[in-house]
Amino acid sequence: MAAKPSNPGAGASPAHLPEFGEIMKKLYLRSCVALACALSLGACGGGDGNLSISGSVSGLTKTGLVLQNNGGQDFVVLVGATSFIFPERVAGDTGYNVTVKTQPTGAFCTPINNTGTTGSYSITNILISCVTEKRVLGGQIRGLKVNSQMVIVNGADKLNIAGTEGATAPAIVPTFVMPMLVPDGEPYGVTILTQPANQTCTISENIGTMGAVDLPTVVRINCI
Repeated sequence: MAAKPSNPGAGASPAHLPEFGEIMKKLYLRSCVALACALSLGACGGGDGNLSISGSVSGLTKTGLVLQNNGGQDFVVLVGATSFIFPERVAGDTGYNVTVKTQPTGAFCTPINNTGTTGSYSITNILISCVTEKRVLGGQIRGLKVNSQMVIVNGADKLNIAGTEGATAPAIVPTFVMPMLVPDGEPYGVTILTQPANQTCTISENIGTMGAVDLPTVVRINCI
């Protein structure tokens, strides 16, 4: 008479059944996580067309900054912004090249860490570093005699001026330049801090706002 096939579970100890159930539970949970990841690739590292290109902005105090990625659509960065993100999404293993198409008025911006290739995650470490341009401020001075000195200031900026005029007027009007440059768009106001001995000087054209060009001879000082 043929022997009956053995029952694999007949001799199993009841103590092993909970362990088997725990293993099945873990496998089920892992399957659920994998399914959720497949449905939302962005949360698990991204997929085709699901990655963003972004970064930070520093020092932007002027309007007009326009960025591009790979020469694509213009992206205007608002004055005072500290970050940016391109609206277009890209796929993994895609090259990116963020450039400044248009510089802001009165400032200069430099892109840093702006080229590379996307991997599985969005790009977030690009930096757009902006610096406001600065201009020369100066003027002309007439009548300040040799061995005479005067002091003028523009805020915290101070300049000592020594006289060069003798008995006859010089062929070229003496000029002066303030030591510190003035940022584009910033106001200036040059005043006389110390008058020269035995002379009186007046100042004009000394108040204004720095524009897009240097002002090396705008201020006028006349001494008698």
